[in-house]
Amino acid sequence: MGEPEHKVQRRHKRVAAREVTAVVELDGQVTPFTVVNLSIGGALVTGTRSMPKGESHDFELKLKGTKAVTVRGQVVNLRDQGMGIAFESLDSSHLGAMEKLIAAVEAQASQPPPLPPRSKGGDDLPPAAPRAEDGIFDTHDPRPPRGGAPDEREEYLRALVKNRDEALRRGRVALAALTVEADGLRSAAGRLKARLDTANSQQALTEVALQAARNELEAARDAQRAERETANEQLELEQRRTLEAIGTVSAIEAKLRRHEMESKRMLEEAEAARREAASNAADVASLRRAREELLQANRKAMEAQAQLKRERDAKVLADKTHAETAARAQALEAEVSKLKAKLIAAENALERAAARKAPAAGQQQQRGSPAK
Repeated sequence: MGEPEHKVQRRHKRVAAREVTAVVELDGQVTPFTVVNLSIGGALVTGTRSMPKGESHDFELKLKGTKAVTVRGQVVNLRDQGMGIAFESLDSSHLGAMEKLIAAVEAQASQPPPLPPRSKGGDDLPPAAPRAEDGIFDTHDPRPPRGGAPDEREEYLRALVKNRDEALRRGRVALAALTVEADGLRSAAGRLKARLDTANSQQALTEVALQAARNELEAARDAQRAERETANEQLELEQRRTLEAIGTVSAIEAKLRRHEMESKRMLEEAEAARREAASNAADVASLRRAREELLQANRKAMEAQAQLKRERDAKVLADKTHAETAARAQALEAEVSKLKAKLIAAENALERAAARKAPAAGQQQQRGSPAK
């Protein structure tokens, strides 16, 4: 198979996990798969069977020495190396178990290779060569002849030479045995030196692995510390924003209460003006117009009160409508000023009507006085 149509960017670190097996139940049979690599978000598995793309199954991930983890995964792609599995969203318990499993896989990968096995002989030393006896060069020479006969002397010399040849033969055999033993000891020393070098390199690898583990632990601690500091900073920022929002809302509520009190006062003044205009409407036609204007002003004041009520209900959006509220308040103040001017004009009209009415009443009284 070729490459997939699109490559998904990996968000999680993947680790090689040849020792992990994924067990799936297919067609009523338990089928094991070998995990090639593993991450929090998915895995690459290979096995004797294949699953169609898009199918979802429960995968039981097992590693020797750790607790098995069961996750739900979907086959997202098929490759030459195996099948790509994408895990579904994990809850907190499964996420913690998966992180422990990946940490165990990384720990096994970071361990150095084992030492070569020792032979049954213990120290691989060569067998001890047979040692020559202490009396190897001790010879029992014959006694020299007492007489001076040539035959006796010849026999004596032959026996002496024979003893010397036997001693030389024994010496050569012992020397050859010592040479073989020395060669074996040299070979054993070479093997022991190689094992010592392997042990030293093993120790060096172990120290490197320990140092890497320490560095990773320090990096994890630093990352956690930085994450906690970032979370604290964000929490402090959110608290400051909350306090600022509370202050803003309180200020807007106070302003809305002031606007409500002013509106009530305006309504009371408008109602008083309306009652006064209603009492004088039958006397002067101009008061009718004033009444209509007062009614219109009353409607506008009621509309202003309704508008203020809507603004009070929408105080949760005060941070966005603060400027509009101020603009409306200014417009209302201008409208109130206009209403006050109209009320003053109405009062002036009433005074003029009363002034006109007073002379007419005087004339009627003068006309009626002779009749009395």
